[in-house]
Amino acid sequence: MSRLASQYQSDRIIKPGDFKEALWTQYMNCVNSLNTLETVTNPIPGMGITQFATAPSIHKFEGNVLILRSMCDGSGLVKDDEVFNKAKKEDSFTHFAALTELLKRKMFAERLIDLGTL
Repeated sequence: MSRLASQYQSDRIIKPGDFKEALWTQYMNCVNSLNTLETVTNPIPGMGITQFATAPSIHKFEGNVLILRSMCDGSGLVKDDEVFNKAKKEDSFTHFAALTELLKRKMFAERLIDLGTL
Protein backbone atom coordinates (compact mmCIF):
# COMPACT_ATOMS: atom_id res chain seq x y z
CA MET A 1 0.00 0.00 0.00
CA SER A 2 1.38 3.39 -0.91
CA ARG A 3 2.14 5.96 1.75
CA LEU A 4 -0.57 8.26 0.41
CA ALA A 5 -3.20 5.49 0.52
CA SER A 6 -2.29 4.49 4.08
CA GLN A 7 -2.40 8.14 5.18
CA TYR A 8 -5.86 8.50 3.60
CA GLN A 9 -7.11 5.39 5.41
CA SER A 10 -5.71 6.52 8.76
CA ASP A 11 -7.57 9.83 8.36
CA ARG A 12 -10.82 7.91 7.76
CA ILE A 13 -10.71 5.99 11.07
CA ILE A 14 -13.70 6.81 13.27
CA LYS A 15 -12.53 8.58 16.39
CA PRO A 16 -14.37 8.31 19.74
CA GLY A 17 -15.75 11.85 19.58
CA ASP A 18 -17.34 11.18 16.22
CA PHE A 19 -20.37 9.38 17.70
CA LYS A 20 -21.91 12.72 18.64
CA GLU A 21 -21.55 13.83 15.02
CA ALA A 22 -23.05 10.54 13.79
CA LEU A 23 -25.98 11.06 16.16
CA TRP A 24 -26.46 14.62 14.89
CA THR A 25 -26.30 13.42 11.28
CA GLN A 26 -28.96 10.78 11.95
CA TYR A 27 -31.12 13.38 13.70
CA MET A 28 -30.88 15.60 10.62
CA ASN A 29 -31.66 12.56 8.41
CA CYS A 30 -34.99 12.34 10.24
CA VAL A 31 -35.73 15.99 9.55
CA ASN A 32 -34.59 15.85 5.93
CA SER A 33 -36.48 12.65 5.16
CA LEU A 34 -39.74 14.62 5.22
CA ASN A 35 -38.40 16.69 2.32
CA THR A 36 -38.22 13.54 0.22
CA LEU A 37 -41.37 12.89 -1.78
CA GLU A 38 -42.67 9.48 -2.75
CA THR A 39 -45.03 8.86 -5.61
CA VAL A 40 -48.11 6.73 -5.06
CA THR A 41 -50.06 5.29 -7.98
CA ASN A 42 -53.72 4.46 -7.77
CA PRO A 43 -55.24 2.72 -10.81
CA ILE A 44 -58.94 3.39 -11.34
CA PRO A 45 -60.51 0.04 -12.34
CA GLY A 46 -62.50 -0.08 -15.53
CA MET A 47 -61.47 3.39 -16.72
CA GLY A 48 -57.89 2.72 -17.74
CA ILE A 49 -56.73 5.73 -15.73
CA THR A 50 -53.99 5.79 -13.15
CA GLN A 51 -53.82 8.57 -10.58
CA PHE A 52 -50.43 9.73 -9.37
CA ALA A 53 -49.95 11.53 -6.09
CA THR A 54 -46.86 12.69 -4.26
CA ALA A 55 -46.53 13.00 -0.53
CA PRO A 56 -43.74 13.25 2.04
CA SER A 57 -42.01 9.93 2.58
CA ILE A 58 -43.44 8.90 5.94
CA HIS A 59 -41.89 5.43 5.66
CA LYS A 60 -38.42 6.92 5.28
CA PHE A 61 -39.05 9.19 8.28
CA GLU A 62 -40.24 6.26 10.40
CA GLY A 63 -37.16 4.24 9.44
CA ASN A 64 -34.84 7.11 10.31
CA VAL A 65 -36.56 7.60 13.68
CA LEU A 66 -36.06 3.89 14.45
CA ILE A 67 -32.37 4.14 13.53
CA LEU A 68 -32.00 7.21 15.77
CA ARG A 69 -33.75 5.39 18.62
CA SER A 70 -31.44 2.39 18.14
CA MET A 71 -28.40 4.66 18.31
CA CYS A 72 -29.73 6.23 21.53
CA ASP A 73 -30.46 2.78 23.00
CA GLY A 74 -27.03 1.47 22.07
CA SER A 75 -25.21 4.43 23.57
CA GLY A 76 -27.12 4.23 26.85
CA LEU A 77 -28.86 7.60 26.47
CA VAL A 78 -32.32 6.11 26.90
CA LYS A 79 -31.52 3.74 29.74
CA ASP A 80 -32.89 4.93 33.09
CA ASP A 81 -34.09 8.25 31.62
CA GLU A 82 -37.40 8.74 33.39
CA VAL A 83 -38.50 11.72 31.29
CA PHE A 84 -38.01 9.86 28.00
CA ASN A 85 -39.50 6.61 29.27
CA LYS A 86 -42.65 8.42 30.50
CA ALA A 87 -43.09 10.37 27.26
CA LYS A 88 -45.84 9.27 24.89
CA LYS A 89 -44.54 7.56 21.77
CA GLU A 90 -47.79 6.72 20.00
CA ASP A 91 -46.47 7.27 16.48
CA SER A 92 -43.21 8.21 14.79
CA PHE A 93 -43.84 11.96 15.25
CA THR A 94 -44.37 11.80 19.02
CA HIS A 95 -41.45 9.36 19.24
CA PHE A 96 -39.28 11.86 17.35
CA ALA A 97 -40.45 14.66 19.66
CA ALA A 98 -39.44 12.58 22.70
CA LEU A 99 -36.05 11.83 21.13
CA THR A 100 -35.59 15.54 20.34
CA GLU A 101 -36.24 16.46 23.96
CA LEU A 102 -33.84 13.73 25.15
CA LEU A 103 -31.07 14.82 22.80
CA LYS A 104 -31.62 18.45 23.67
CA ARG A 105 -31.16 17.71 27.37
CA LYS A 106 -28.26 15.31 27.05
CA MET A 107 -26.34 16.03 23.85
CA PHE A 108 -27.25 18.96 21.67
CA ALA A 109 -28.41 21.83 23.86
CA GLU A 110 -26.17 24.18 21.90
CA ARG A 111 -27.49 23.08 18.48
CA LEU A 112 -31.24 22.76 18.99
CA ILE A 113 -33.09 26.05 19.10
CA ASP A 114 -35.61 26.42 21.90
CA LEU A 115 -38.67 27.22 19.82
CA GLY A 116 -40.39 28.62 22.90
CA THR A 117 -38.09 31.64 22.84
CA LEU A 118 -38.67 32.59 19.19
